[in-house]
Amino acid sequence: MRGAQRTPQSRYRKYPPTAITCPRGLEWQHTPDGSIAIRDSKAPSRGTFLFSREAWSAFVIALQSAEASKLRSEQEARR
Repeated sequence: MRGAQRTPQSRYRKYPPTAITCPRGLEWQHTPDGSIAIRDSKAPSRGTFLFSREAWSAFVIALQSAEASKLRSEQEARR
């Protein structure tokens, strides 16, 4: 992560796509240099956090691994 930055406004996409599932969502975009820019959709003027593709991929993999581990633990607890 490279800290809060200003990025062009036009290419942001909302995640999640609907406010019903997460009223305080994120917005993201790919930047020209290949980074991933993330910002708070409710406060976009507060800046953007930039992640290299490698750092973002490692973060997503860690989240997926943690979620899978949590699901395994919950399944084992039910047995």
